[in-house]
Amino acid sequence: MSENDKKRNKPDDTNTSPIQDISNRDLAKLIAEQTKTTKQQFNQLGEELRNELKQGLMGINQELRDVRSSLEQIKLDVMDNTEAIARTERSSDLIVSGVPYTREEDLYSYFRHWCLALGYTQHSVPSVDIRRLTRVPLNDGNNCLILLQFAIPNQKNDFYSKYLRSHSLTLRQVGFQTDSRVYVNESLTPSARKIKAKAMELKKEGKLASVFSRSGVIHVKAASSDQSLQIKTTEDLQRFQRQLPLSK
Repeated sequence: MSENDKKRNKPDDTNTSPIQDISNRDLAKLIAEQTKTTKQQFNQLGEELRNELKQGLMGINQELRDVRSSLEQIKLDVMDNTEAIARTERSSDLIVSGVPYTREEDLYSYFRHWCLALGYTQHSVPSVDIRRLTRVPLNDGNNCLILLQFAIPNQKNDFYSKYLRSHSLTLRQVGFQTDSRVYVNESLTPSARKIKAKAMELKKEGKLASVFSRSGVIHVKAASSDQSLQIKTTEDLQRFQRQLPLSK
């Protein structure tokens, strides 16, 4: 074998390998730097993912709040519409109280006498359906409410306005031997009756000057104010109550 062939077949010098040119310390440093870089990249990626997730959750929470608010408003609208329908069904009705039951009573005659006392003529008495609000037999002296259902809502409004101007109806006008008053009120929905009952408690405490209904809606007037306020819900009344001056 010639010298040239021997040189060609001679193994590479190990000292010329690039790996061997790097010391163990340098290799460890390189690995540490690469590990640090990789860790920083992971941390950055994790932070970006957390921010995206946080923003996504904030968006979802806001959407949930919006949906909850919309559902609450829909609920209030449904309740308000339901209450308005119930008021409409009672728009021709009035409730009379303070009249004891007797077996011989003639409610239509009572009504005609009350109309005459309020200034109606014999020929202008409104057409009404009248009955006691009870499902059980009555005994003499039972003070059961009387329902007046007017054929025309405007006639009901006229009758009620005349009553409010005078408050002059009595039992003597219909044959009783007493001047006790007869009371007339609008026919209220269960919700309005509940509101009125709570408002009347405030009036007894001296916090309200008056409580009345108009078209089936409760109105209140504070003792310290000349303005009346419409109250449609118990929440409205609670907010109004919080605004009242504290009792001394």
